[in-house]
Amino acid sequence: MRPRPVDELEDDRYGLLPPEPPATPEHADSVMLALADLAAPSLTRYGSLPGLAANGHLQAALKNQLNTGLSFVGGYVDAVGFVALMGLFPAHVTGELVSLSAELTAGDSTANHQALLAALFLAGVVASVLLGRWLTTTKRSPYTLQLALLGTALCAFFGLGSCGMWFGGVDWVTAAASAAVFAMGIQNAIMRSALSGTLPTTVMTGNLTQLITECLNWLCGRLDGSTERDQLAQSTRRMATLARPLGAFFGGAILGAWLSRELGLLSIAVPAVLVVSLFLHAKAFERQVT
Repeated sequence: MRPRPVDELEDDRYGLLPPEPPATPEHADSVMLALADLAAPSLTRYGSLPGLAANGHLQAALKNQLNTGLSFVGGYVDAVGFVALMGLFPAHVTGELVSLSAELTAGDSTANHQALLAALFLAGVVASVLLGRWLTTTKRSPYTLQLALLGTALCAFFGLGSCGMWFGGVDWVTAAASAAVFAMGIQNAIMRSALSGTLPTTVMTGNLTQLITECLNWLCGRLDGSTERDQLAQSTRRMATLARPLGAFFGGAILGAWLSRELGLLSIAVPAVLVVSLFLHAKAFERQVT
């Protein structure tokens, strides 16, 4: 679709030229949105807790801390799912949808299991979105109740997994996997609501791609002298911002894989405790600004 030239307006009396293309906002990608203006305070998209607007920089720091903690949780839960739940990636429903499609075409009896997991991921998203709408209506904090919902789901994952280890049986393992997928559906929705404007915490593809891009641009700019010093400094800040959730995610994945081999599903206590700690941290922040 090409833009309509000004000198051709008189030739469009019958409306034959294509319409003007819609304006594309800058930094529409979630990763680029988070990197667009690192100096500006990151504001909430819903809720109006008194004092938040006057403490924008403190709130931005809180969101970065929550983003880092949830990146660790995302990597940890994915690693535990892969090691202890037969190759399941709880935070990535894409693989489950592909598996479901393949099994449906093959008439595989396990298609019902894949469909259940995909439905529970969507249920987690729905639960978080509905909670967010209620928070908007009641003008409450966007953080604590969302973290409480996520922590509850992870505690259920831990409890069901522990029962599976003690009592055995496929049903307990399936229930634990269901709780894990539900929890990651909640976390994915949180990133688009309470923590909007921060980097993704479950899918690292965009973060890693952007980090490699920034590193190459920085290196080429230093070598050929084509990039100004201010631009190099901004690129350095973006690399540091991208490295934070990536490092937390991979650190969580390494620890989760090791502990799940040593302790089985009992290892899920680590992210459950971490999310509870993030909840208490956000609660303390709210007391500070009110």
